[in-house]
Amino acid sequence: MSFVNKGMRAVIGAAALAVLSSVAVVAVVAVVAVAAVAAGAVDREWTVGAVLYHEDNSFVGQKVQTQLLPYVEMQWGRLGLSFKGLEYIVYDSAYDREQTQTAEAAAEASGPPRGYAVALIATPGLMSREENDAEIFSGMDDRDAGVELGVALQARTALGHWELQLRQAVTAAEGLVLEGSYSVPVYGSPSLFALATVGVEVLDSETADYYYGVRSHEANAERAAHEINEAAVNPFIGLQLFKPLNAHWRLIFEAEHTRLDSPQVDSSLTTDRESVSAATIGLMYAF
Repeated sequence: MSFVNKGMRAVIGAAALAVLSSVAVVAVVAVVAVAAVAAGAVDREWTVGAVLYHEDNSFVGQKVQTQLLPYVEMQWGRLGLSFKGLEYIVYDSAYDREQTQTAEAAAEASGPPRGYAVALIATPGLMSREENDAEIFSGMDDRDAGVELGVALQARTALGHWELQLRQAVTAAEGLVLEGSYSVPVYGSPSLFALATVGVEVLDSETADYYYGVRSHEANAERAAHEINEAAVNPFIGLQLFKPLNAHWRLIFEAEHTRLDSPQVDSSLTTDRESVSAATIGLMYAF
């Protein structure tokens, strides 16, 4: 999902810390940073701020999370790093065109850049969970958020922004996640910009079972064994609002609603809720 929210998906909070402290991510950051320098990426942009993050969930007895957290984002040429994870653009037709076109051609260009891009990405896993997070998890093995490495294919067209991601978990579930999304501006003015997104995230059976399954040795009278042998398909919708306050300061609001699939809803770890939501409001300063 393309939001800060991802729990925007536990991307901030405990999962963010897991990613930023992960040896795997540190290694990837080093590799892409060297590649960025080699490619001559010199344009740097920094954004800092604070966000109020709210996320509900479907696990039995687990509290709704509301946290005030710092936010840092860096863009260095083709390299981007934030709580959403790490992205290195291997190819971007619009970026390459901007680097080679004349000043006259750039002045004549209008509207958002269009083109195609391929990126290497590193993102947090789905969630982290410990047995003291809720009574239903007591006596269970911990589930780590881990890190997912993958590739993203992006297309920016007159009809909106399309993105397809394929990610492989490397430190926790070790399964595959496929995610596709389509984003389109629904309102734009100098004082406010709104972006709507629809998409779907598919967790393969190994990933779904890791986070929502109950192993035989973890089963008890309150928690029936639950083995997941099929993929979980989770469609989602989202809305992003950006309000510039001046040349540096801006407000953001992001919200996302995700529908859960039957392998998740039928788990003895979850309630009968068939959907979850997350939202973020923040104040940012861009250098």
